[in-house]
Amino acid sequence: MNFITRFCATVGAETAFERARLAATYVNTYPPDESDIKIILNALSGYDKQTDRRIAFGSIIRKLKQNHTDEDGWIIIIKNLIIIDRCVNDGILLKEFCELDLPSIENRQERNKNNHKLLIHELISKYYLYIKFKSQQLRTSFSLTLYKKEKYLYFNQLSTCQTKNEINLIIQFVQKAFEVIDTKKNGHLKYKLNQYVFLTILNDLFKYYTCSLVAFNILIKKIEQFKLEELLQIAEITRLLSNFCNQLDSFINQNRFIKGFEYYDVEYKITPNLLEMIIEYLNLYEQNQKGTQNQLKEIQFNTQKSKLILEKIFSQSLNQIQSNYFDNIQGNIKQQSKLVMYCNQFRHKFDESIFQGFKNNFSSNYIQIPNHLKQNNEIPEFQEEDEDYDFLTKVEENKTNYKFDKQIHLLYPEAFNEKLFQNFENIYYL
Repeated sequence: MNFITRFCATVGAETAFERARLAATYVNTYPPDESDIKIILNALSGYDKQTDRRIAFGSIIRKLKQNHTDEDGWIIIIKNLIIIDRCVNDGILLKEFCELDLPSIENRQERNKNNHKLLIHELISKYYLYIKFKSQQLRTSFSLTLYKKEKYLYFNQLSTCQTKNEINLIIQFVQKAFEVIDTKKNGHLKYKLNQYVFLTILNDLFKYYTCSLVAFNILIKKIEQFKLEELLQIAEITRLLSNFCNQLDSFINQNRFIKGFEYYDVEYKITPNLLEMIIEYLNLYEQNQKGTQNQLKEIQFNTQKSKLILEKIFSQSLNQIQSNYFDNIQGNIKQQSKLVMYCNQFRHKFDESIFQGFKNNFSSNYIQIPNHLKQNNEIPEFQEEDEDYDFLTKVEENKTNYKFDKQIHLLYPEAFNEKLFQNFENIYYL
């Protein structure tokens, strides 16, 4: 958005949030600027001093509840849905968006003939249902909200059945996402705004794929410990993830014309060959497990055939390069650390200028670095003191640098003033 258009769109706005919202939802077919979305997310998170998060939330919902029947009404709806989608991805106001009911959006009917031919009303409806499903499940789903190292710990303690349930839930996310993708068949991707929606969904799909790969690789490493029932579940998991991999790969290749898709590729693929090897291993397990008198016996695979199959299966796990690749993909999905999220809960609860005026403020955020260190990039070296050197002798040598006062001054706090305390603003207590 150029300067003139932005100025016209934000005339009359008094706060940074209002200017960002008007600019982000301006009636044109270009996606909202990332800088505007960040300002909006900041306000909806409760970190904006000028705008209450409830007012910010209400202004977006009111826009969606309006009857946008004109030719460009779909643009306003999709841009507000993009804002809500970004909020849900960041875990902002999940409860409010989960309980949101917008039948006019869910059952939208496009009156404009050109828009109706492009199935834009279906895109709006499916995108809204996908966001709502995501907000509902992310309130209870655990694995998708964890970081990669935490995912390893989480899936490592789950049973095979529990892991399969988690992957089934991920597949439900994938199915909802592809319901939105299937609306492209009538050509609405000619608008860059709709292309941005697909780029957002691609980000989600890689997040789902990364999470499922973590679970899958843990199962592969434990495959020698599993019994027949667990091996059957692993075979089913492999089939589901192989289909997901094919869908994701096709989705990327078919939409290379969209700006941003050129940075993505499925570096690690779960191929049908891996499924065939697991089934072959399963059949071998069944043959060797059959004992006499209908009794099962413990079998250790020492045959050359079983070792060969296991080696092939283990070779399908992520190598270091592929693992780093998915770390980078996960890094593109912007998430805050739990420490930052916790600290942000108390952000702007005090006046920063007053805080800086406090004495004995030892916070590293406010300790000024000497200019000579900034310019020369020098780090002061630690000088060890001579243990044999008498401190009193040193004082005598540097009397001019040490001032002593014979009188001890005690500082007493003032009495508590309840009226003054009640005048303070932004006091939060449990």
